[in-house]
Amino acid sequence: MVKNKNSELKSKLTNREEYISLLKIIKNKLHKLAYWDAQDIAQGGDKIHDYQEFGHMFIADVMLLIDDQLMYLKKQVNDYLLHYNYGNRNNDCEKSYVLYMEKRSLISI
Repeated sequence: MVKNKNSELKSKLTNREEYISLLKIIKNKLHKLAYWDAQDIAQGGDKIHDYQEFGHMFIADVMLLIDDQLMYLKKQVNDYLLHYNYGNRNNDCEKSYVLYMEKRSLISI
């Protein structure tokens, strides 16, 4: 969702205010997921622990991307810097997502 909205912003199909609003909504949902919902997963050995840890790492990377985007938007930096930072943070998100999915495939939830 963030990736799509960022592309829309880059293509001038959405404005910064809509992008900020979406980022804030997603940040709140991720915070709940990372700090409340994930705690409901029963502890069941290394596989569950790794799944939970890599899930937290992925969520943390996405939250960092969102926090950075909100900070740059608040400072009203130019579009190049905003999109450059997004690209770097998004790469981190994609890497942690792959690791998370690898661990997820090892267990059945």
